[in-house]
This record gives sequence, structure tokens and C-alpha cells, in this order.
Amino acid sequence: MKKITIIVACLAVVLAGCSSRGQSVAEPDGSPLSPYKVGQSEANAALSQGKLCWKLCGQPMAHDGLFRQVLKDDYKIDLLIVAGCNVTDELEQHVKGYNEIMTKAIVSHFKKDVIPLAESMAKKQFEEQNKE
Repeated sequence: MKKITIIVACLAVVLAGCSSRGQSVAEPDGSPLSPYKVGQSEANAALSQGKLCWKLCGQPMAHDGLFRQVLKDDYKIDLLIVAGCNVTDELEQHVKGYNEIMTKAIVSHFKKDVIPLAESMAKKQFEEQNKE
């Protein structure tokens, strides 16, 4: 089931326009971009299309679905879960580069970093829904 989730998340990246389709993936001298710089390039491409997105990788949170919903409904930010537990150093660097660019855009747009606010709200909603 996790492989399907990752494939769907990758497809969502392409469909959401939060990828670097058509963007250069090489330095001016022709050498390949680092994963960090590829992430930055993808974020800039998404921003140029008017998209605000946030990438998440690592151990899934029980409230990921609510986090996605809060980001989308309250802030019009797409949550892109790009990997579960199997995270490589390259992927971490890619996500770091991507999210650094997006964080600046999100803070500029909302005048504060709404990512931790949305995550906290989702966690609180999850806990309330699962009280015994």
C-alpha cells in the first residue's frame, strides 16, 4: 500500500504543477544540479505558476490527511507527500531546497509561517476525533 501512496504522491506533484517540468536540471556549465538545487528549481517553477505547495517526507503522521485538508482548505497550499519511511539523503536535500523556497513565499504571502499552524491544527483535530 505504501508504494501506491508514493506513486500517487509523485503523480500529484506532476498534476499539481509543483514539479520542474520543462525546467533546466543542469548548471550553466552542463554539470547536474544537486538535489537541493533541483528542489529549489521545482519550487520556483511551481511559484511561477501561482502554486503554493509543501513537500513532506519521512515517517507518516497519523494526521497527514487532516494536515493536507487544513493546508488546502484554509491556505490553498497543496501538501505533497513524496516518500514514507524510505528517505534517502538526496531526497532529504531535495525536499529541504524545495521547502526553503516555499517557506519564503508562504511567509511573504501570509505574513507568517502557516505550515506549523496548519500541522498543529490538524493534530488537534485528529486527537479530538480519536478521543475515547
